[in-house]
Amino acid sequence: MNEDTKSDELARDDQTVPARTAGRPWLFPLLLVALLLAIVAYNRLRPIEVHQGGDVQPPAGPATGEFVSLRIDFGDESPKQFPQVPWHEGMTILDALAWADRQSPGIDFVYERSGADAFVRKIDGIANQGGGRSARNWIYEVNGQKAQKSCGVQQLQPSDAILWKFALYD
Repeated sequence: MNEDTKSDELARDDQTVPARTAGRPWLFPLLLVALLLAIVAYNRLRPIEVHQGGDVQPPAGPATGEFVSLRIDFGDESPKQFPQVPWHEGMTILDALAWADRQSPGIDFVYERSGADAFVRKIDGIANQGGGRSARNWIYEVNGQKAQKSCGVQQLQPSDAILWKFALYD
């Protein structure tokens, strides 16, 4: 084989590699779409952990003598108030709701998942209405500031004021 023949073969070989993949430019996007659909299907089909308020375990440890307050506003003239919810180190919004659930009279609540994914679905039989401009849902504030984290991880400090309200999200 002379130098010109080798050069021609290399040129043809270089041209055939792109020609093999050029016939299937749709393959990568198709595989990507299939992967995304599989992820969505998995998340839709996996069971959601739904819990009652009493499922939250009370904290272990000594009482500190400090408190937070909890108010549940149903959007009418009959809020429920718990002005002295015992505070403990690492206490979350979900812990405060669980404490109120164990009181008599207290509240009943239903939530799903836990930790950073915890989401309150229903308080005293009133369930979130879902999405849309006119849908009311349970929204919480701490000291007048709207939630920035899940109720399962939002920690409280002594004297914090928690407000859960059934309202439109602004």
